[in-house]
Amino acid sequence: MPLHTPQQLESVCLLPAAEHEVVRLQRGPSTEHGRRTGQTEQGPLGEPRDVPRTARYLCAERHSPRDGKEMNGKGSFFVELGTLIVAVVTMFFSIFTYGNTSGLEEKKQTNERFLASLERLGSDSMAVRMGALYILEGVNKEKDSDRKAAVEIMSAFIRYHQPRKTRDNKEAECSSLTRPKTDVQTAATILGRRNTRGENFGVGEQPELHDTALTRIDLHKAQLDKADFTDSDLRCARFVDAHLREAVLIGAFLQHANFSDADLTGAKLKHARLSGVIWRNTTCPDGTNSDTASNACETHLSAH
Repeated sequence: MPLHTPQQLESVCLLPAAEHEVVRLQRGPSTEHGRRTGQTEQGPLGEPRDVPRTARYLCAERHSPRDGKEMNGKGSFFVELGTLIVAVVTMFFSIFTYGNTSGLEEKKQTNERFLASLERLGSDSMAVRMGALYILEGVNKEKDSDRKAAVEIMSAFIRYHQPRKTRDNKEAECSSLTRPKTDVQTAATILGRRNTRGENFGVGEQPELHDTALTRIDLHKAQLDKADFTDSDLRCARFVDAHLREAVLIGAFLQHANFSDADLTGAKLKHARLSGVIWRNTTCPDGTNSDTASNACETHLSAH
């Protein structure tokens, strides 16, 4: 008996999916009656129940879109694109999370180092206190936002250890005056190292060193613009080549201080004691040079 005609095959392929489940796709007759009579069982629409296996593939081809490969290609493209987008979003989320986490961890470590340095600054050991000062300098070279705190801490340290105890500071020979304690000199040196080695340490911050006793202190080449030395005892201090632009030296005791090559542009020196001060190539508060102003800046302080 010949295989099913194209018309019969067409009728099978047009059946709904539910009907396809009923059809048993075999080569031979599917019933005992069919085996005995050689007849084929008919379906509800007159189509043969015993559809040869080749029909399965023909029907599958019929029900599949002709552009299946193209659709599969497009589907793969969109899947890959979606995967790429998810990967990129995940990467940025990871970077953002890591940045926040590392930022918080860095801040935590900075705070811990600050606390450690504060504890050490109160130590009875000179070496421990000096180590704490260098820790402060190191912390603030790393992060701009912490510079103000470091300047305030070191300024307070100097004011605490070297307070001006009397307001009666008479003329005296420099050799008879005491120098600041070693750790105080170290703190002042660190404050004066601002921006001299490209580290921008404490740039824009003003050291508050008013009412201090800093006789014979060495602040040569110090960057102390806008520093406040109001009413401080700075007799015989060494300010050679120092930057003191807009510094406040009102009422300060500056007898025999050395301002050679220093820049005092805009500095306030009202009521300052200036007897015996060394002016040599000094930029006076009004911007003139001391060498062209009778080797002194006293006559150029009226407006300051």
